[in-house]
Amino acid sequence: MRDTTSLPILELKNVGKQFEMQGQRIDALHDANLQVRKGEFICLIGASGCGKSTLLRAVAGFEPVSRGEALMWGVPIRGPAPDRGMVFQDYGLFPWLSVRGNIGFGPSSRGRPSSEVRETVDRFIELVGLQRFANA
Repeated sequence: MRDTTSLPILELKNVGKQFEMQGQRIDALHDANLQVRKGEFICLIGASGCGKSTLLRAVAGFEPVSRGEALMWGVPIRGPAPDRGMVFQDYGLFPWLSVRGNIGFGPSSRGRPSSEVRETVDRFIELVGLQRFANA
């Protein structure tokens, strides 16, 4: 087991994120640096379009960084994981997953057996009445 007492919970080292839009490269983040230690409370404040949501999506693992390092407990963030969460400003679905994939993401990422995930998804679909969307 890794000793995490001296590590920051979250660390961004010269993080940059670039997007390509209509043939132009846009720097959404440029050399962002941040350390968050246990017990700290952090607020991100800035004008619309300054990169706050991009930074949060990178920390959540939804967007890979273009350069630099984003670390959670000293381990590179490579994708979504159950050790962190995000409250979305809009609908919180993964557009690349099916309805079943979105419902099963939580239990699956927590290592539940696939048979249990399938049962959970089926039960939820039936309870909520999503049968007609279940194969979407």
